Amino acid sequence: GMPIRLLRENGYTGEVFPVHPSACEIPGLPVFASLDAIGKRVDLAIVAVPAGECEGVVAKMARCGTRAAVMFTSGFAEVSAEGAKLQDRIGAIAREAGIALLGPNCLGAMNLHERLFATFSPVLLGGAPAPGTTALVSQSGAFGGYAFSLARQAGIGIGHWITTGNEANVQVADAIAWLAGEPLC
Repeated sequence: GMPIRLLRENGYTGEVFPVHPSACEIPGLPVFASLDAIGKRVDLAIVAVPAGECEGVVAKMARCGTRAAVMFTSGFAEVSAEGAKLQDRIGAIAREAGIALLGPNCLGAMNLHERLFATFSPVLLGGAPAPGTTALVSQSGAFGGYAFSLARQAGIGIGHWITTGNEANVQVADAIAWLAGEPLC
């Protein structure tokens, strides 16, 4: 629930479509039983399901035309050889479908200019700071969250914050290359 909370409390103006197979409502929003039940293409999916369900979720995103995803789920290359194989399959599906996939096992990403908070980090509880022109990219979510907190304390305005986790698809270098072409103001 943290990403939905952060989006709602910090001024995100886009549409949010919670997906859950059995819930009817998540923090005051209607819930869809599946991604395809939404009835329109999803730009960004935030994935928080058990590791064993991730391959099917990424395949569903590919069929539905999802453009990007942040996968919080852990239990992949960081824990076992079998997890590494699953991670490789997920990355291959994402690449083949043209899905920019952060993770798995990542803390997420933020675009403070757009008020987009695809993270479960509590660093924004109590309010998001004004966006700035500095971007922060880290493979490690723990380090990324800590660096964000330090930057906030020092008054450094962060515009984009990206953690890549296990890097099944998007890697730190990819994020930096993308940021190099983005206007930060």
